[in-house]
Amino acid sequence: SMSDEYGDMTVTGDMGPIVFTEAGDGTVSVTMPDSYPITLDFGYDEYMTLTVSQQNMQMVASGTPDAISYQMSADRYGVELTELSPEIAEEVNITGSLWMNDVSGSYTLAEDNLQRIAYDIAIGSIDADMTAVPTDIDGRFVFVGDVAGMTVSAAVAMPIGMDMAAMEDMDSPPFAEGFAVSFDYGFGQSDYAFTFQDRG
Repeated sequence: SMSDEYGDMTVTGDMGPIVFTEAGDGTVSVTMPDSYPITLDFGYDEYMTLTVSQQNMQMVASGTPDAISYQMSADRYGVELTELSPEIAEEVNITGSLWMNDVSGSYTLAEDNLQRIAYDIAIGSIDADMTAVPTDIDGRFVFVGDVAGMTVSAAVAMPIGMDMAAMEDMDSPPFAEGFAVSFDYGFGQSDYAFTFQDRG
């Protein structure tokens, strides 16, 4: 399970059992559940639950304790809004999902004098949709979007045990201690539409 706070919002999730299986060649296969819930709690009894789903997910870990590399692929990986608290549903009914198809990539964790994170991900296509129906008007807002393909890569180096709160302290920025970030992305043709549909 996991729990993190982002300002006034608390994110909790239960990924269920994760199984590690040695392949006998120095690699380890990582198996996760096909789906698991994540709850976004905004306080005041307002929350929503998302379901993360993956189809034919394959993940293999290799390397050493100081430098672990994960190779992964999935036919389909996405998130769907599956529950709204009554307090939110009284104001607006929302449905939506985001799906990434033909996903592959690598993720590396390494540690020397710095903690280093690097990833490189390729996505064949992205499908997104959302419908919001406010309870006080006679209509609904609809968003539909598609992206033909996308690539994302990044590399992060940070001092070991760095306090992320120090990022806000301009008197003692972490950059002199070796903190560095690089990020790159690209995407193919994108099509999207945001419309208002009168229920009448």
